[in-house]
Amino acid sequence: MTEDQQQWYESGLLHGIEIGRSQLEAEYQESHATVVAIIHRLGSPVDELATKRGEHARASRHRELMEARGIKAVTA
Repeated sequence: MTEDQQQWYESGLLHGIEIGRSQLEAEYQESHATVVAIIHRLGSPVDELATKRGEHARASRHRELMEARGIKAVTA
């Protein structure tokens, strides 16, 4: 293989790797977004669950902890 052919081969190889990587990243982002949406629909925050069970002190402690950590509640 000549030097020119080698350069073309390497250029094509790197381009193919980049295309594959981009496709994988796009697929990951799509599947991650789907999983997050499902979790948000199915899950309930800890403080809501504790309140439903009548554990008001636990719910309050959890909200205070999340606030102290700077974590905002996610609502669907």
